[in-house]
Amino acid sequence: ELLRSYPSHARGAGGLVWDVIPRVMALGRGPLERAASDGDEDGCRGYVQVVTEMGESYLSLILGREELDQASLVELVLRCSSIETSDGGEVACITLHFWYRFVTGLEDLQPFEFRQDKVDSFAPHLVRLLGVCAGLLRYPPGAEHMGREPTTQLVEAYLMLTFQETSTA
Repeated sequence: ELLRSYPSHARGAGGLVWDVIPRVMALGRGPLERAASDGDEDGCRGYVQVVTEMGESYLSLILGREELDQASLVELVLRCSSIETSDGGEVACITLHFWYRFVTGLEDLQPFEFRQDKVDSFAPHLVRLLGVCAGLLRYPPGAEHMGREPTTQLVEAYLMLTFQETSTA
């Protein structure tokens, strides 16, 4: 709630923002890694939510002009996206809204030269994200028993939705 209430662009939140960032980064490094290695899905879910919420709330800093080691936070969210749990990727999917806002924010940066510099600096993260997302794509449970026709319909529906999303953007 604190992260949502005091985003980085909120007036007068600067001191609080700079106090929160290292604490959340520390959560993501030690406790999150322990929860993931111990198979504690509830712990992972909680830590991933906090890290992702910080990324969303502080997106203006991540995409800002001042170099603040933004890559570390993006790397941490990417690690959260890569956490393998028995819930079928549910924990990793918590990060998807951040990635959507991140990529949309990158696309909106101006001028073009600045945007390209940011895209280039985050390119390794984005390439790895594609691999993570490809691993999260799955047919719904029981799809193997559906036969060819319904499975083909799922793919066609996905392609149609994708086309509609890109044509309205």
